[in-house]
Amino acid sequence: MKKGRFKPAKVWTDSTGTVEKFYQDGLSIFYYARMNSGQNKSVDVPCFVTEKKVTTKINFYKEVTDVSIDAVDYDIACVRLDGELDFISIFGLTGYFEGWFTNDEASIPVVANMKVLIGNVRLELVKWKREGWQPPQFKG
Repeated sequence: MKKGRFKPAKVWTDSTGTVEKFYQDGLSIFYYARMNSGQNKSVDVPCFVTEKKVTTKINFYKEVTDVSIDAVDYDIACVRLDGELDFISIFGLTGYFEGWFTNDEASIPVVANMKVLIGNVRLELVKWKREGWQPPQFKG
């Protein structure tokens, strides 16, 4: 594992370690959540973040709920997840989080509420480039 910068070249961390199972990193945990959305289960996901072995607790729900965002003029059919980080990640992400993914094959993230060191952040889908795709309409 090396950590540093290119210009000017400087290495801050240069180490070797072992892992005994599969780990997610800061970015792949997002894809893991997307792949598993819409199920009804709770998991403790091993993660490797800032040179540490940590855990992300994720609760997946299969109940379809309605989510409203500014990008469309109807409620979107979504499934929810929530969980807890036991570490500080990129941008100071830590603690409790929740998110909603579309209830379709694409499983697109629509809204996320996250705790960060300086407060709380809400992320919302504002546009997409997936050709032919529209968020599924909630039929409550």
